Amino acid sequence: MTMVTTSEGGINLLLYTGQADDEFTVDWGDLSTPDVWTTVEDEENPGNYFCAPYHEYSGAGSKTISITGDLGEVVSFVCQGNELTSIDVSSLTALQFFGCSDNNLTTIDVSSNTDLFLLYCDRNNLTSLDLSSNAALMEVNCSGNGLSATVVDEILADLDANEAEGGNIKISNNSPPTAAGLASKVSLEGKEWLVVVSATFYPEEYQTGFGVLLGSEGQNVGLGQSFCSGGGVLDSAKFYCAKTGSPTGNAYAKIYAHGSEDIYGEESTPVGSPLAVSDARDVSEFLSYPSIQLETFNFSGANRITLTAATPYVVTIEYSEENLANYVVVGYDDGTLEHDGNYSSLLYEADWESDEDIDLIFYVYVSADVYQPRHGFINFQNPGIF
Repeated sequence: MTMVTTSEGGINLLLYTGQADDEFTVDWGDLSTPDVWTTVEDEENPGNYFCAPYHEYSGAGSKTISITGDLGEVVSFVCQGNELTSIDVSSLTALQFFGCSDNNLTTIDVSSNTDLFLLYCDRNNLTSLDLSSNAALMEVNCSGNGLSATVVDEILADLDANEAEGGNIKISNNSPPTAAGLASKVSLEGKEWLVVVSATFYPEEYQTGFGVLLGSEGQNVGLGQSFCSGGGVLDSAKFYCAKTGSPTGNAYAKIYAHGSEDIYGEESTPVGSPLAVSDARDVSEFLSYPSIQLETFNFSGANRITLTAATPYVVTIEYSEENLANYVVVGYDDGTLEHDGNYSSLLYEADWESDEDIDLIFYVYVSADVYQPRHGFINFQNPGIF
């Protein structure tokens, strides 16, 4: 087994086998003396045997790590967070769990790992992922790779073709699937899979409460939701809105960049100036609460920007007229929380704040939309795994 790292500091690996005294020799690729590691029983999990090779590098540059020994006995291999740029696990023919999250991998080949049951390869730079040889897969997390819609479709189709039932797949913070991918998603859900994909909408069927827009001290003047774009020229946005009393003035939809340091789906907030601002919407034209409907905000001229595929953004609705008795309400969900992004709010004369316990009802349309909004996104909940 080989892998390439650009780490300038420590590197940590973890291998599990089914017995004690399996032996592995690790050449760290920096001219140091190779280490020999032997599996011992895991005291917290009797009957499981592991070794945890680690090494400290003292300089920059690319190093090729080579591991030899009882590779055919390895059932679990974890190498996350080691600045890996490539890896070859074809010799791990008994592998059931492979965790390579938080690296810089552009591709992984698991075609030889036919017993693979769990695969965590999230937060890399993958451009493809072939799972057609992995009929045993039941847990997959490949979120945060910037995968194209075509690749997302292929992953969902591979899992659907494998015929396994009751699995989990998290493929959010990539491009949203096309109609073909959504068909595979529906089929997987019919086989009791929990499926989380990126979506450029969150339908009104999920509405459980309201945010209030009012330009007064201590009140919100903006509400937002992060989403991952599938690409295309921005056309319009919709929010589930109504008015209370007789508010006047205009509301706007805006698109912002996503904070580079923000964790998508947990602490997303708008950053900088808006990338695009919609045409004005006269809030006096909204329905009076308790009647409510989707209100459209069109983007025109230079505001019809091109959204980059597999890139997170934040869409907002903003209104700041000051009148305590007259305001705008916007529907949100604080119950099921099935969108992969998160909510944010802007208080009067304050900064944007995130809230992962709310999702805003919204739609973002581009001129290249390839599917119509639908409901049925299922919240992926598996604490301790994803």
